[in-house]
Amino acid sequence: MLQNSNRGEENDLKTFTRSFFKTGGCFYGPFRSGKFVNTLPAGVKPKILLMLRDPRDAQTSRYFSRAYSHAAPQDQDQQQDFFAKRTKALSVTIDEFVLKTAPSILRGYQFYIDDLLSQGNVEWVKYEEMVTDFPSWLDRVINFWGLELAPETRDYLLRSADFEVPEEDIHSHKRQVSPGDHLRKLQPETIKALNEIFHDVLMALDYAPQNESISTAA
Repeated sequence: MLQNSNRGEENDLKTFTRSFFKTGGCFYGPFRSGKFVNTLPAGVKPKILLMLRDPRDAQTSRYFSRAYSHAAPQDQDQQQDFFAKRTKALSVTIDEFVLKTAPSILRGYQFYIDDLLSQGNVEWVKYEEMVTDFPSWLDRVINFWGLELAPETRDYLLRSADFEVPEEDIHSHKRQVSPGDHLRKLQPETIKALNEIFHDVLMALDYAPQNESISTAA
């Protein structure tokens, strides 16, 4: 059951979405969370593009963003929270960070699987597909949304896509994009622990590489 504070946040979100979202003819996004979907007003059933990343890589990226690359907000009240989180991230190792924050990430992925992927108006694409095979990813998006793009517009999008990172920079927002970064940054025992925590998610989303052992504890 939702706590009172959570109910208040949910009611605020419902009020916002009901006044903001239209029934058609508009594009909204991108959103960092899909929880707004359950607060949409009656009659609004958008075609939702859900892009997910291997949660282990997402956790690894989150550490570097939190500790190094995210720019501080302009609002002073938000700055206090921002720098508190940055200090906290820098006070632990990356392995400690990903293990401590894994439960909250797990809840988010479980929501996507249980609440979103079961809906017929949702198309799921992978971050890994976007950065390794952008033409196919783009065509899936175009087809799902029923867009009609002129050949020159599609060619422009293909030319504009840039997923190259010559050298990794922990202070850059685009630090690196290659899939499997958790294998390069985390200790083997940490990876094993994440494999167990995210076992069902990894199976459901086909994120179990053949060269990794994804198993639950006996």
